[in-house]
Amino acid sequence: MSYKTEFGEIESKDDMLCVKVIKPSKYISFEGPDALLKTATFTNENHLLDVVQDGTTIIIDAPSYEGDKVDWDIVLAFDPSEKPIGKSISEESQYIILPAFQAKMHGEKVMYETAQIRDYIGYWVNPDDYVSWNFSVEKTGDYIVEMTAGCDPGQEGSTYAIEVGETKLIGTVRKTGNWRTFTIEQIGKLHLEQGDQTLIVRPVKMAKNALMNIKRVTLWRC
Repeated sequence: MSYKTEFGEIESKDDMLCVKVIKPSKYISFEGPDALLKTATFTNENHLLDVVQDGTTIIIDAPSYEGDKVDWDIVLAFDPSEKPIGKSISEESQYIILPAFQAKMHGEKVMYETAQIRDYIGYWVNPDDYVSWNFSVEKTGDYIVEMTAGCDPGQEGSTYAIEVGETKLIGTVRKTGNWRTFTIEQIGKLHLEQGDQTLIVRPVKMAKNALMNIKRVTLWRC
């Protein structure tokens, strides 16, 4: 079964979606099946793409391009026995986005990765390494914290802390399809005061060889 989209065409084959893109954009977004996304492979160059699964919505980071026409083939593989984590909060709410590229790295190994169209914090194998963001809060209030993170199956189970000043949340790393497949999860609520703030993410307990990859942290005002 196939159907046309604003960017090209999508064909469904067993537990896969074959996405043909002829009209480029920075992000390729569409509704996928109610199954956990495992991989998004850019077949033109035979490597994985960064992709976020937000409930059943799929958001693929597009390759770089010039002009208004491309010829991309992307294959998405799903695991029908596993369900997506959940949907993020409506964008009508006030929010603060802390993207990976704006984070400061602290430690020996953790880094911002960019090779092969990467855009995330990774190589987090040292339990003493941590990352931070400096940001400004316009309105004092309670903010729901969402983590957009990826973790290869078998590496899940680590715990981490999200800290702003004296307040702290503890999250547990869940498996996604692979290191470059990200899901969005609500970690909890923080009270933020107006003005300049620093948010820190650091490991609490490493379960396996690596903590997780982070695409971004989003703070939604309640």
